[in-house]
Amino acid sequence: MKKILSIILVCISALSCSKGLDIDTTEIMLYSQEEYRIKHYYGTDLLYFTDNPYIATVNQNGVITGLHIGETNITIRDTEFKRSHNIKVTVMSKYNEVSDPIIDWDAYKGEIKSRNTIPISKEDETSVSYLYGNLNNGDTHIETTYHFDSDNKLEKIRVVYNSAKQSSVIKHLSERYEFYENYDDHKYQLGNNYEYIFGDKL
Repeated sequence: MKKILSIILVCISALSCSKGLDIDTTEIMLYSQEEYRIKHYYGTDLLYFTDNPYIATVNQNGVITGLHIGETNITIRDTEFKRSHNIKVTVMSKYNEVSDPIIDWDAYKGEIKSRNTIPISKEDETSVSYLYGNLNNGDTHIETTYHFDSDNKLEKIRVVYNSAKQSSVIKHLSERYEFYENYDDHKYQLGNNYEYIFGDKL
């Protein structure tokens, strides 16, 4: 009788251990503003967390929304069985209309120059410009200019683009940055002459 009872207890214990959070942890790849619902087979008391809400968010229904290009991890925690799983999420680029500038507010003029791979088109004491295209050729990205303060430290970036490509340029920007009125690392402003600006209040 004791032997039968032991077998029953072992079986119950095995079933309890096998049940719980069973989830597909395959890497998720999506575009900005695209959604994906996490697939799971067991577990009712689940909590969802994102390592980087700038890249992707997740709600408590397990729906991931891609926001900006990059990689992050989503953690799913089963509060009943005390288990967690991580899923890697990659937000991919759909629009590649312009060459993204070097946004490094700790960089000095010499560093910016050494990190650019195309020839300088013009330079003075407080700025350096790089020519990427020509309006007459229908190119999208025309010019990027880096502006520096009195200590030669980067303080503003100005990118000029082709007005005929404005719609696709805005889509390019929204995949990577946030629109904002004031200075911030990865936020941009739109200027008046088919340009966008990082790092300075208009």
